[in-house]
Amino acid sequence: MKLQELINQTDLNMTAEQVKAFFLGVLCAEKPMPFNKALEELLAEAPEAKKDLEVDLRTLWDELSRNTKKGLSEMFPQEEDTRTFIEIAKDQLDYFLTAMTLSGTNSENCEDEELAELIDELEDTVADMDDYLSDEEPNDDDGEDFKGFLLDTWKEFVATKL
Repeated sequence: MKLQELINQTDLNMTAEQVKAFFLGVLCAEKPMPFNKALEELLAEAPEAKKDLEVDLRTLWDELSRNTKKGLSEMFPQEEDTRTFIEIAKDQLDYFLTAMTLSGTNSENCEDEELAELIDELEDTVADMDDYLSDEEPNDDDGEDFKGFLLDTWKEFVATKL
């Protein structure tokens, strides 16, 4: 059974892609937390889901641990519609940054100054995308700008993880 189907049978209110983004955030932290701690944080709101999801989440964790760069490069959707892209990307980036913070890495305490600046830019981008999505009549040009800026900043971030 696919991970998303298993998630849908639990109280975990996330998509498989959001879980992937969360795990990537943990793995990209300066001092990543171990799987068991990451799993505890991930399932904090739905601890009963552990028995149904742990094996599949461990498999995903192991895959992302071995192929972090590939996971990072595929984190955002290949969505043509700008608004849909921004909705999905904002949530995934938010889970990613939350996981980094839970692992002890954020723009305030990051030892790597370049990484701290990129995290700060990504955090600002999440806030800007949230504002864009809350606008009843968003400007399409602004949406394209956010999308382009996010993808460019993300490429810079991924390059720090090589």
